[in-house]
Amino acid sequence: MADDYAVHVVRVIDGDSVKVQLPNGDEYSVRMYGIDAPEKDQRSGRDSHDYLRRVVRSRREWRLRVVDVDRYQRLVGVLYPEGGSVRDSANHAMVESGLAYWYREYGGAELGFDESERYARRERAGVWGQQGSVKPWDHRRAKRAEQRQRRESAESPWVILAGGLFKLVGAVLVAMLKASAPSSGGRRRRRRRRGW
Repeated sequence: MADDYAVHVVRVIDGDSVKVQLPNGDEYSVRMYGIDAPEKDQRSGRDSHDYLRRVVRSRREWRLRVVDVDRYQRLVGVLYPEGGSVRDSANHAMVESGLAYWYREYGGAELGFDESERYARRERAGVWGQQGSVKPWDHRRAKRAEQRQRRESAESPWVILAGGLFKLVGAVLVAMLKASAPSSGGRRRRRRRRGW
């Protein structure tokens, strides 16, 4: 694809997404190629968003090299300054600042994101200076698993077996609460005493 357009950045959505406007007035959401920034609910999510906003405001004229269209119908591209090169891109600035990771799975080696990330690591910039930083893709995966578990938990039926309260999760019975009532043998004896 690799088409280049003069764009005006209308809004920074998060640390790796912006909304741009073409000279004809059409607006598009753009996912920045080759990078993945911390999510808004992660420790550096707000810093990442704010830094990209500063980078974007540092120039009036930008160009967008469109590389692809993602499954959400966003343009995927490299945002670089008018008169500059893709090596001067906002994408690189985010990775070099340590406020975005090089998203290897989706490319970027040909643009030198590996060098930008090595620099950020060496300088212990952004997420590289924080202990226990979770990569955004791992954060999203954990969040999806938690949501799936909550959804399955809410849908699963409760079962009483052998004096215990269990929940059916998938094909597995999980002990949720041990009943403090006496065993069924004790119940049978009480029933006999009562004449049942």
